[in-house]
Amino acid sequence: MSESHHLSLPYVQASQAQKHVTVNEALQKLDALVQLSALSQTLSVPPVSPAEGARYIVAPAATGGWLGWEGSLAHWEEGAWVKYTPANGWQCWVEDEASLVTYIGGAWREGGDKTILGQTPSGAQAVIHSIETEHVISAGLSNETSLLIPNKAMVFGLTGTVTTEIVGPSDWALGVGADHFRYGNGLGIAEASTVIGISSTPLTYWSDTPIVVRANGGYFVSGALRLSLSYLALTA
Repeated sequence: MSESHHLSLPYVQASQAQKHVTVNEALQKLDALVQLSALSQTLSVPPVSPAEGARYIVAPAATGGWLGWEGSLAHWEEGAWVKYTPANGWQCWVEDEASLVTYIGGAWREGGDKTILGQTPSGAQAVIHSIETEHVISAGLSNETSLLIPNKAMVFGLTGTVTTEIVGPSDWALGVGADHFRYGNGLGIAEASTVIGISSTPLTYWSDTPIVVRANGGYFVSGALRLSLSYLALTA
């Protein structure tokens, strides 16, 4: 084996000449990738005069020296750009946004989908989960979405954003089958309308429960929503 598994760091080979070249290459990769921080993730064209050691997450539609590098880490090293391809789970601090992003499923995402609040020596955990889904509205009085509250989840709240104007009703409600209005009622139908539905007290569900949207003052014709759920789950 000539390289390490995860960061592809080059190994010094037996009886190798110029060993310092290999060692320095490995140190250079470590310097670029350990305690990862990038100046920005919004540039698709390389800056004209980057500082030595500058790092960027390459934005979509990249051109010039970053052509085809979308989503990769670009590092300015000794007068040239070096591309590093991220793997699932990599985290990076984005300086101009003051935010932490995680590489998941081929894209950098803000935060992560769960935060471990506590863990026992044997592995039992208290975990906060944040999940979301895109829902395309179908015609009718109500829609059962793919966003599912898991069994034994303690829900803190649910949020929503209208991503495509809702056509049909005068407004809408957000909830579950047992209570269509639990997380919001009289909600706006215009694009970019939002709802923040906070549980009055953390509410535990004792079976898998889908989120439901319901039309008021008419029937759904079309539209689209982004829905997000935050809940606490315990593992043994």
